[in-house]
Amino acid sequence: MSAVLVADSQMFAYVGDEAFHLLAAKLVSAGRPPYQDFFYQHPPLFIYIVGGIFRLTGASWRVAHSFSALALIGGIVLAAFYARDLFQEETLRWRNAAVVAALIAFNCYTLVFGVTGFPQGFCILCLMAALYFSRSRERGMPFLAGLFAGCAAEASLLAAPALVVFVIWLALKEKRRALWFVAGATVAFMPLIVLMTIAPDQTFADVFRYHLFDRPKLGWRYDVGEILAWFGSLQGVVLSAFAIAAVSLRKDDDVRLCGWIALAMVVTVSVAKTTAASYFLPATPFIAILAGTGLIELTQQTDKFARRIVAPVVALYLVGLVGLRYVWRSETFYFDHRLVENIVQRMERCSSTARMNAPEAIYFAWRTLPPRGFENRFDPFFKGTQDLKGGQLDAILIDASDPRIAQFNLNGRYARHEAVPLDGDSIIVFCDKI
Repeated sequence: MSAVLVADSQMFAYVGDEAFHLLAAKLVSAGRPPYQDFFYQHPPLFIYIVGGIFRLTGASWRVAHSFSALALIGGIVLAAFYARDLFQEETLRWRNAAVVAALIAFNCYTLVFGVTGFPQGFCILCLMAALYFSRSRERGMPFLAGLFAGCAAEASLLAAPALVVFVIWLALKEKRRALWFVAGATVAFMPLIVLMTIAPDQTFADVFRYHLFDRPKLGWRYDVGEILAWFGSLQGVVLSAFAIAAVSLRKDDDVRLCGWIALAMVVTVSVAKTTAASYFLPATPFIAILAGTGLIELTQQTDKFARRIVAPVVALYLVGLVGLRYVWRSETFYFDHRLVENIVQRMERCSSTARMNAPEAIYFAWRTLPPRGFENRFDPFFKGTQDLKGGQLDAILIDASDPRIAQFNLNGRYARHEAVPLDGDSIIVFCDKI
């Protein structure tokens, strides 16, 4: 499974929106702090870690993908260990560990998003470490659990519901362990606390206000479609059905904790302002632990025929990998790094500066840093559109069907333009501003 994930990270896993995370990490590696210096709508830990790696290796999507893949593999190992310890009999212990590992590693959204420049792979590692350490009674383990849970939320707000459930759960069980957990989480949040102290208004606006007020709303039909894309898929149905079985058949605390965390994360993502099916990925390991446990438990509480369902169920789950094509349905621009390199070469022939209208993937591959205000197209004050309208850009990369070509008379403002084929469509590079 590890070999598949690493190979996938280097050969197939390219996702459009990962580019703004990669570009943010590149900016951090160049000494530009987030929020104060450029817009970034997520907590800072992931881009600081990747940015630190870039300082040593150079900015490369292959390096970022490798880091995410290795972090994800570590998270799967910890999830398998946790699932193993849910049974007493040795055969069942390792069977559950193997099943849970397969359910996580061969999930469509894991293969597409978990090994890219998104923080999800790192979040899964931290969440599984928090889960694994939270069940230990040894001294210092609650602090470590809080530290890792805090790191997950410090890398992505998608992990914040798990942090809240952990605190409530431990407080109800043993307040002293809950206090140690909170202490560990506080240490993890120090980077955000420091940045909040340096630039409080901008940090709050980027990390919190954006998601509450500025984030674009695409409508409830879009949100329902994204929820169904995960839960309505073959893999989603298998995971959900056997996770419910686990909660019904097992009443022990270890299973219930997984259930509450999974529920909190799923509900939070479902009611968020504009959701996406990939947002359920950090909750997937918790659901997979429940699903594997439910499957193994069913084999022990039913007749001899049902005891043989483990292999067919896992095989059915693997058949669900046909959904990979659907998951990749809208991921185009960074899908082929050779296309990005080709476009960058064309843009470099157009302009020696980075003052251009282009996606973050182009800016990440560009030899220089983007101008201020051009770093993230999700920025409510993004300067690209304004300067595009004003004719102040040296080069423009735009979809051939974009109405702004005619609206802003780009054909009349630029002497040269080249079409680049892209999945049956095309994009146009405008050069030589008149």
